[in-house]
Amino acid sequence: MDYNYVTEISYAINSLPFIVANLDTFEYPEQILDKHERDMKRLLLFYRELKRENEQILCELDQECQEQISADMAYALKFLSEYDGRVDMRRLCNAMDDAVFLYGLTAIMEKALVLVRHCAPKKGELYYEIVRECFCSNVRKTDECVMEMLPGWISRRQYYRDKKDAVRLMGYYFFEIVIPRVQKEGGKTSFTH
Repeated sequence: MDYNYVTEISYAINSLPFIVANLDTFEYPEQILDKHERDMKRLLLFYRELKRENEQILCELDQECQEQISADMAYALKFLSEYDGRVDMRRLCNAMDDAVFLYGLTAIMEKALVLVRHCAPKKGELYYEIVRECFCSNVRKTDECVMEMLPGWISRRQYYRDKKDAVRLMGYYFFEIVIPRVQKEGGKTSFTH
């Protein structure tokens, strides 16, 4: 087992109290899941484009900017915690350094992806792969290409159902668990927090 996988498992385990606490008050009503799906899909599409535009800059980021990222993330989290699909993400990016914002957003997306992978009922690994390949890859991939990359055979119809469920669950974990938790931790985005 590699270090990253152990770190992911540790983060997922440490997030379970937050997930369980939300289960008591959150019964997965369809309107909330639909809203999270819409908002998450918009955010993932924006994230994919921003990531592609700044690929070179991302390669140059290093540990020196961590302190600045934590400070700037408090500003970004304010917008993300109230994200409703109408927030002008370009305005937000222009207000802060694109690379710093993208680095912090990537760290938060990774946390939500970890929860999808390790905490989703039954299909966590499949959902993780779908979201990662569709939205978090630097290379744009068609749905057919993603379907071929998935282990085992999956029908087109089932793939689109799973993709929708994956985005919904990613939205739930992102907006209901990760964002509030990162805000509570003062904007720290590393897996050790």
